[in-house]
Amino acid sequence: MRIKSFLVLSLCFLLAFLNACNDSTNEEKEEILDVSKAVRINNPNKQSELSVLMRTLYNDTKAERILLLTGEHSAIDWTSKYENLLIVKQTDESNKGEVFDAYGNGFLIQLKEYQNTSEKERISNYNRLITNCKNCHEAYCPGPLVVINKLPLKDLN
Repeated sequence: MRIKSFLVLSLCFLLAFLNACNDSTNEEKEEILDVSKAVRINNPNKQSELSVLMRTLYNDTKAERILLLTGEHSAIDWTSKYENLLIVKQTDESNKGEVFDAYGNGFLIQLKEYQNTSEKERISNYNRLITNCKNCHEAYCPGPLVVINKLPLKDLN
């Protein structure tokens, strides 16, 4: 009877230990949205070129966040990938205008700064990029702020 109890207790301890180790290695793994599914499933408004571009940008910045946590960064040509931000079709065309263009141009400038930043300044420039996203979404389309607010990183410098 003592041997059975010991074996059961040892097995429980081993399983608990393995589970704890497994959980700690997955702490920073976060789900990356499949843009095509997100557009079909989680789309309260009509699909537009801008909404697809924004979902792609969210995926890229979220993946970049994960890389930055490990001291790496992606090789994305950010400025080329998002250069059409101001000319793609919007969900609500009434948002077009000087204010939207000012936010968009500011974002594109910050995007270029992030792409060309030094390793020492990478996290702080990433956070500035995310702040730029937040500022625009506070004025236009506030729904994504819930996920955007989770993107900044603690600056380690």
